[in-house]
Amino acid sequence: MRKIITALFCLLAFSMPLLAAPELTKAELADELVSIFGLEDESILYFSDNGDIQNTESVAKAVRAGLMGADEDGAFNPDRAVTEEELAALFSKYGVSDFSELDGKIVPGNTESYTDTVFSGHVYGGNIVIYESAGDVEINDSVILGNVYSYGDRSIDFSSSARVLETKGKVDLVLGAGTELEYLFVWGNDSSIVLDGADIGTIAVYGRNVSIEGDGAVDRIRANGNGLVSSIVPETITVGDIVTEDGLPVFAGEIVDSSLSGPAESPDKELIIETGKQIPEVKEIPYDDGVTFHDGPIELSHPFSSMYCSTGHVDISEYGYIEKEFFIYGNANVYNLYPNDVPYVVSSDNPYCTRLLVRYPDPAKKEFSGNVVFDILNASSAIDLEDFWRRGWDYIMESGDAYVGITSQSGAAAALRVFDPERYADIYWTADGVEEDSLFFDMLTQMGHLLREEPELIFPDSFDIRNIILTGQSWSGDYINTYLSVFYDYFNAEGSVFDAYLAIVNPAETFIATGVAGPVRSYITTDEPYISIMSQGEHYFGSYGSWYLDFEYTRMPDTETTRFYEVAGAGHSDPTSPIIPNSSEIEKGNGAGRPPKEYNYPEQPSDLQLDEIIRGAMDNLKIWLDEGIPAPAADSRWLEYRTVVDPFVGAMPECVFDENGNAIGGIRMPQMEAPLATYKPFRNDSSTTDGSMIPFSAEKINELYPAGYEEYKAAFNKAALRLYEDRFITLDDYNALVADTSGKSVF
Repeated sequence: MRKIITALFCLLAFSMPLLAAPELTKAELADELVSIFGLEDESILYFSDNGDIQNTESVAKAVRAGLMGADEDGAFNPDRAVTEEELAALFSKYGVSDFSELDGKIVPGNTESYTDTVFSGHVYGGNIVIYESAGDVEINDSVILGNVYSYGDRSIDFSSSARVLETKGKVDLVLGAGTELEYLFVWGNDSSIVLDGADIGTIAVYGRNVSIEGDGAVDRIRANGNGLVSSIVPETITVGDIVTEDGLPVFAGEIVDSSLSGPAESPDKELIIETGKQIPEVKEIPYDDGVTFHDGPIELSHPFSSMYCSTGHVDISEYGYIEKEFFIYGNANVYNLYPNDVPYVVSSDNPYCTRLLVRYPDPAKKEFSGNVVFDILNASSAIDLEDFWRRGWDYIMESGDAYVGITSQSGAAAALRVFDPERYADIYWTADGVEEDSLFFDMLTQMGHLLREEPELIFPDSFDIRNIILTGQSWSGDYINTYLSVFYDYFNAEGSVFDAYLAIVNPAETFIATGVAGPVRSYITTDEPYISIMSQGEHYFGSYGSWYLDFEYTRMPDTETTRFYEVAGAGHSDPTSPIIPNSSEIEKGNGAGRPPKEYNYPEQPSDLQLDEIIRGAMDNLKIWLDEGIPAPAADSRWLEYRTVVDPFVGAMPECVFDENGNAIGGIRMPQMEAPLATYKPFRNDSSTTDGSMIPFSAEKINELYPAGYEEYKAAFNKAALRLYEDRFITLDDYNALVADTSGKSVF
């Protein structure tokens, strides 16, 4: 697809001694390439000998530029000499004999333009970034080793080769003969694309009312925005989450449904509805007498993840709260999906038993608010993780809310049986002889009906439930995505089961059944308020490191009922909460415990988490439900990111960073507006999900805040006030931020 080898010819024009120096290694060649082209963008390296690569940074840059790659054995082999035959083969393959015409035509590094409109006849070693102040643009007869980013409305004539062309504004784009692009991303509404002999890998359209016409080759068109019309029919057509039924694309006069065939509604509709309405049987599982706080293992019977084993020794009785555990028993279906996400029943009437961890105000000590937080416990670590509780435990109890956590997967259920075989002997998730996670969708609906119709089965009779808010983080948030995308019309057939939804770091879908892929759609528009909160890490979570999940990060646009927040600087998970079970309790369930987090110097644990934004979102949901005042808008505060193409992973989003190395845009905590560090959404490498920070040097801090701590704290407090006034954080969290003096030590 790319004419990247042209750039290598340029290299040889400047460095002909390479032909006579076969002892030059691949690692050394990478250094040469970086020096000549000023390469800046790095790739993720997935070679089998990653740990042995010298000049790793140079290799990562040369690989990202498409100039180098693996050998046939899948290793990079940095010490291997570059042979004359390899270089000669390049000349022979492309018929090149004279490079003198390219002298002086290399533009090293990234090129940023606020005024220039013509880019012609050069090899650009990095990205070309065109800002709004520039006019219409021509990019002709050039090789761009990076990407081209266009911000603002304009016309573009493009006849060159690049990995990515991305337009962030209304664009009239003509792609002339000789154009070679791996990816074209079009974000602007009312844009037009004309192919005049161009060769394009993927065109991904996110804007509305975009037209594609002309004569050229396109491998794939992905419709992510309504109103796409194309006279060019590619080999592959896919339809993304944002496209509604009324906005399906039109290709050469025919409406395309992405080949998602299936009935309009499930043939098992009535069975699904009736199964969901069943109220499960409930049994309280008592604690042994004498259970109290413990740092190590105890023999007394108690629930896994009880507050009596929290690392921070948080005594919920001091908040006027009671903790109990219940089992629920019922029958559920196993599901599968037609290609258009419509569910059908594979088997029905499968018995199950799962557990509930319940905390609520003691009526003798504290008034119940009327709000129930119904939390899907996260099973990402194959044990029950109370991710939402650990983000907002103090807020929930201070508000007088009730909390119900439900075990959500067969793997976590199995860990409970390991933790205490006698206590959890009844836990049962089997259907047709296998541990079956599909049962959970009916469990969820049935518990919703229990909370709405017979709450006295787990709460005091005096409780008058006003709002039930379904929550989940990470994989549990993905469960919410799948639950809504597949079952929303069925479990709400006779009225809303849940009053609102709050999903955290939930960028994907999950399985519809054990080992069976989930829905195509990630998000739907609900009638009830729905807030989704993403960390900065979600942009990378699907593509980086050992956490590669192979999903496309998409956003849920603001509607009358939905909000989609992105928090700059935050990581996917938080390792610092004081209510995480102690390591010995976890070890009883998973055999490994919870070892301390290790950080490679100069990284250290981040002081920027999602907690304040989560508590603010929960507060806004209650106001939305009780007073009809919607939560603050989201899409005007999304992170600024651009799309890059990694040679191994493919297209993936990449945040745009400021001079401090911090992401631009997003909901911004005071740590980002008055920074003392660079904030990363990962720890050590890209396969860890909790964030880290790299403190600034004393020199940099003095440069940013020449008047010292008072100047820094004034900027910090101003940012906190802005968040509070914009209703993203609560008054309590605003006061806590203003009172925080932890930054003083660095001055």
